[in-house]
Amino acid sequence: MTNEFVLSGYYGIFRPPYSLINPSSGGSVYVVTSQYRNTLVLIPLVPNFFTDVVKILNRIPSRKIFFVVPDIGPRFISDYLASWYYIKKVLQFECTLFSRYMPEEKVSEEFLADIIRNVDESTSVIVYRDQSDVSVLHFQLTRLLVDTAAPYACDVILNDTDKRKILLCEANENKIQYYNSHPLYDEIHTPFVEGTYPTMSYQDIMRKFPRMVKYLVVNQFGSYEEVQYALSKGIHIGKLVNL
Repeated sequence: MTNEFVLSGYYGIFRPPYSLINPSSGGSVYVVTSQYRNTLVLIPLVPNFFTDVVKILNRIPSRKIFFVVPDIGPRFISDYLASWYYIKKVLQFECTLFSRYMPEEKVSEEFLADIIRNVDESTSVIVYRDQSDVSVLHFQLTRLLVDTAAPYACDVILNDTDKRKILLCEANENKIQYYNSHPLYDEIHTPFVEGTYPTMSYQDIMRKFPRMVKYLVVNQFGSYEEVQYALSKGIHIGKLVNL
């Protein structure tokens, strides 16, 4: 399958509490699927994403759902459990989670059985158009230069057949300096002002590493006004997908 059959982008680009208070907004959940919607990959970048998962699945009739898990720690685990229960028990669809870590909380053996643990290797998901026309999506979870105190937080490397991207859990000076010197990705996705974890803002990065402007894509907006400001300055914001 060529990249024209792959749909890749954000369901929403906000962060809580705005994504919860404003019903017309969505949290920063990255989505990858095909034009036939038979397989769905979800990458939640913010907590409190369960409501967004329900809204997404009301629009996409995929029976195979994969979560790529940047953080399975205490701030996220309840949403993963609720999403898994809704997908497996209510909708009776397949649900698989790719995670670098296993949860510390007490969870059911059935939930644990649907977690595939990947430490350093790449994970592949096949998206079918039909049995002879497929695209292979590649994901990897990395802790390289991750500086947040959250012990489970990872960056997500994504190759969706179009571009090689990295979705940062947080931006710090050492990490940005490294990617400034090693242009490994076509796009580097990072929070605009604030994120789930302490992070350099877009403006902080631009002041110290102006050459990064062509790579940066921003997400996790705190308000609609922040989005309008970013657009007015020509800042590249995360592309929304039409579900």
